[in-house]
Amino acid sequence: MMINLCLYIKSLWRRWHHITRPGPGPDIKGWPLVEYLDATNTYKGFEWAPDDRPYHPDYAVQWFDPACVQITNTQFACSVVNKPRNFNGMLVDWAIGLVQSKAAWQYGYFESMIKMPLKRGQWPADWLTGETNWPPEIDTVEGYSRSDEYRKLRKFQSNVHFMHNGKKRVIRAKDHPIPKGLRGEWVKYATLWLPDKIEWWYNGYLVRRETRRHVLAAMNEPMRRVLNSAVQLPTEESVTLFDHVKVFQHPDHIKPQLKQTRNENSQPIKFKLPNSNF
Repeated sequence: MMINLCLYIKSLWRRWHHITRPGPGPDIKGWPLVEYLDATNTYKGFEWAPDDRPYHPDYAVQWFDPACVQITNTQFACSVVNKPRNFNGMLVDWAIGLVQSKAAWQYGYFESMIKMPLKRGQWPADWLTGETNWPPEIDTVEGYSRSDEYRKLRKFQSNVHFMHNGKKRVIRAKDHPIPKGLRGEWVKYATLWLPDKIEWWYNGYLVRRETRRHVLAAMNEPMRRVLNSAVQLPTEESVTLFDHVKVFQHPDHIKPQLKQTRNENSQPIKFKLPNSNF
C-alpha cells in the first residue's frame, strides 16, 4: 500500500532528525474509557496467565510465571528471570510475565506507555487476541532486541494474524523506525481498530494502516488485551514497564460487558523483581 510507504518514510525522517516529541495521536474525542489497568482493578478487569505452561509449543524456552508481574498504582512490570522449571520432562529455562484482560472488545482504541529494556534477547509485546479463537491477532507492538543489535533496540514491529480461505496467514510484520533518543524511554504505542481500518500509532504518529477487506473481515470476534515480557535466545534478565494501559471505544461500538466480580478483601500482589536499569 502506497500510504504505508509514505508513513515509513515519515518515520525515517523523524528518526534521522531526532524528533522525539509526541505527535497528536488519532482523534478519539468523545470516546469513553471502557477499561484500564491499575492496582485497584487488578482482580476485576485483568488476570495473570491462568496456568503455568510453556509460552509457545514451537518455542518452549519460556513459561508464564505470575511471580514475574508486579503492579503499583497505574504501572506494572513484567520481568524476565532465569528460573528453570520442569514440564513433563522438558526443562524450560526462562520465566516471563503476562497480564491479560478478562473482557474482550470488538473495535476500539488500545493504548499503553511502554519502557522497553535495553537488554539482549528481549521480545516484549502489547497485542490483541481472539476471545475464543486464534487467530485473529493484532500486534500493536513487538519489541525485538536480538543479540546482534540489542543495544540499539531498533526493531519495533506491528502485525496481524488472521484466517483466510481456511489457512492461517499474516499481513507481514513491519518495522517502524524509532528515534534513537526514545530507545529505553517511555513511548506510547496504540492500535485503532474500526470496521473499515486498523491503524498503528507510535509516539502519537500514524505508522501503518490496514484497509484490505479480507483482512478486516477476518477480525470477526471480540479480542482480549494481552501485555507481556518474552525472550529470544540468547537473552538475559530484564524488566519491561507498562503504564497507561487503556481501552477506549466509540459510543456506537460499546456493548454491555459481563460484570466482573472482585473479592474486596484482595490486595494487589507484590513480587520481588530482579535488578534492572530502571
